[in-house]
Amino acid sequence: MVPPHRLCHIALFIIFCSKLAPVSLGFGLDRARFIRKEYLRSSLWANLVDVTTEDSLIFTYTPESLDHLKNIELPDDYSLSWSTAKTKSLAAGMVLAIILGFTGEVATTTLFHVEKVGLLFAAAGMATGWILTGGIELTKADQAPNGGYDAKLVADRPARLRTTLEHLKETKLVKKISNIRNEEQLLEIIEKVHDKSYIDMLRQRSQESDRPNRLNPLSPTTLIDEHSYMAALSAVNVWLDAVDAGLSKDQKPRFGLVRPPSHHACRSKGMGGCLLNSVAIAAEYALAKGAKSVAILDIDAHHGNGIAHCVQDNPRIKFVSLHETKTKLYLAQPHPSLENPRTPARDDRGPLGNILNINLDSKTNWSQYENHLKVSALPFLHGADILLVAAGLDAMASDWSSSLQFNVEDYAALARLLREKFGDRMAFGLEGGYAYENQQLAKAIEAFAET
Repeated sequence: MVPPHRLCHIALFIIFCSKLAPVSLGFGLDRARFIRKEYLRSSLWANLVDVTTEDSLIFTYTPESLDHLKNIELPDDYSLSWSTAKTKSLAAGMVLAIILGFTGEVATTTLFHVEKVGLLFAAAGMATGWILTGGIELTKADQAPNGGYDAKLVADRPARLRTTLEHLKETKLVKKISNIRNEEQLLEIIEKVHDKSYIDMLRQRSQESDRPNRLNPLSPTTLIDEHSYMAALSAVNVWLDAVDAGLSKDQKPRFGLVRPPSHHACRSKGMGGCLLNSVAIAAEYALAKGAKSVAILDIDAHHGNGIAHCVQDNPRIKFVSLHETKTKLYLAQPHPSLENPRTPARDDRGPLGNILNINLDSKTNWSQYENHLKVSALPFLHGADILLVAAGLDAMASDWSSSLQFNVEDYAALARLLREKFGDRMAFGLEGGYAYENQQLAKAIEAFAET
């Protein structure tokens, strides 16, 4: 027979274990989730991660998208402190500017009765002092490789995607793993849109960049680092996965949460923060998978010049860009050239007439935007086997990059309208959208699933 005091000890032990077990189990689950997350991020070609919901969309992303420009928050080339020698050269220029400015003003006023020209002499003095003390040579010596960069000009930061994923996690959305294509398979599809020489250059420049660096020495807004090439391939893969779902008859549409964006990238030139034109590549892929025609709708507040260039010669692809006429981002409206021939003008329909530009006035709201969709955009795209939506969500009033006046609920209305016309035969991918610090971007993305 067990003594009474032993029974008390056993009872206390059982109670203690019952309290401790949930804590231990929770810790174990959290640790397992952490290990799984780190495994996915450490894998060169990690499996595609899906964020799923019982709503009308499946959100997808890959860890590589978070790695692109992940060191952008570090001090940039234009924030580096000046050397003592450069400071002395600047001081010499300022002293000479004061001397020449004062004496020049006095001399011209006295001898020629001409006033207020001292600033011209001061400017000449500043330049002379800078040059004589070696300022130009010092500047060249301190210049960063390939022109360097200014982090303040970079809109597409990892925080855009990270805050979005954190918000989706808070709303109890679930992760799901899917397969992913290898690099060779992706390149076979990408080369239908981009010149092989450009792809090779992008790969090489990325591999050589151990820190954020300019892709093009003349463009301070399109940066790459050692992770950018793989991130761009990953973005393409997410788009292709979305196309597969859109062409199937038993899957929900997918919304790819991708970085870098794509709609400014031309056939042989990356620009506007875009490296590969994932949307145009996805359109070609859809045709190869059996679609007879493809529609592309670019709802970013800035003109999708890259998409227009990449699809202009394919009559089976129709493209509509709804964009603000006078954008706050000048660099988002690059001047036409051989590498970037398409413009945001209303009358630029492309060589085959398969492009439609819809220019939006500043302060355009959802009611006006909806009218453009119903009257012009959707009739132009009608009849396509699948709709690809370049989902730039920078038309919100809270977004600094445009003057359009959307709110979060308007994107839910937009999604409902598109579903009425195309059903589940759609694929979405993130482009612009920079109101992420107050979770407006995340909430706008989430609104697409609430239809």
